Amino acid sequence: MEATQKKAESASQRPWWLAGIAFAFCCFVFAAAWPERGERGLRRGLGMAFPLALLGIQYACWRLLARGERPTRQSIWACFLIMAGSALVIPAFHSSDTYAYAQAGRLQTTYDASPYVHLPSEVDGFERDPYHTTTWEGTPCVYGPAFALVARGTVALAGDDAQRARWLFRLLSLIHIS
Repeated sequence: MEATQKKAESASQRPWWLAGIAFAFCCFVFAAAWPERGERGLRRGLGMAFPLALLGIQYACWRLLARGERPTRQSIWACFLIMAGSALVIPAFHSSDTYAYAQAGRLQTTYDASPYVHLPSEVDGFERDPYHTTTWEGTPCVYGPAFALVARGTVALAGDDAQRARWLFRLLSLIHIS
């Protein structure tokens, strides 16, 4: 009887291991293949395919939890880690919001300018700044003062590395939705 029960438990855990392995593989390839803005070709195609694969894995996790059986603590944690990891590595289908957040923080830390009054496109020398992007350059900060302080601190922590700042903003978003 015990051997049958252990075999059944092992079989019920197998989908989680498969989902975890598939998730790790997709994250690894996705990170390597993520295209830069404006890039075309195979990298661009892979950069679009892997977010869809990760969403498919998220759906599979949801289906595994919704099977009608009482989920185990291990399965709930596995599903959470897969979904949270996806939220961290998928920039919401090429969402450009993190660029705006980084520019708002950079205006404050480097140029001592208010992101509510000054636009990145109006600041002298900003077009040569590592944080410069044409995305959102003509838009003032649309969030409140608490957000501006968080943006300032995040960019100060990232230093001159704009990519690190965008990853930190994604991490903050992950913490926020968790």
